[in-house]
Amino acid sequence: EVLVGVFSTRQASSGKPGEESALCIYKLDDIDQRIDVTRDLCYTRDGRSEGGGEAAYIEYEVKSNCANLPSNTLEAYPCGSDHTPSPMASRIPVEAVPVLDSP
Repeated sequence: EVLVGVFSTRQASSGKPGEESALCIYKLDDIDQRIDVTRDLCYTRDGRSEGGGEAAYIEYEVKSNCANLPSNTLEAYPCGSDHTPSPMASRIPVEAVPVLDSP
């Protein structure tokens, strides 16, 4: 299963789509894995990667923060809303090679 995404640049002065665009295909397994890693880092490592940089955070600048809970928290609370009502986000992108790009 895949997710197909179409992306384009925008013209700075008008905000209208630019001429450069790309069609990318993402594997849903890769997206699911990134979601799990993001949730795990936010639950158990204060959102920090092994190198110490911020890898996961709580979106929308609310007062909720990533935590440092026990390592089994991801399995015990897989939905994420048990510890934060706000969306978690990742600073590590899921990358794909364009299957079509223009120009």
